[in-house]
Amino acid sequence: VAVEVVVDVMVKDEMRRAERKRFEMVEGKER
Repeated sequence: VAVEVVVDVMVKDEMRRAERKRFEMVEGKER
């Protein structure tokens, strides 16, 4: 169970990082 929690947190962290990267790319294009 603990491993599943760690994996879930890692996946969410990766998704958040990817979303931030995408957001920065969009902001850069608009400028």
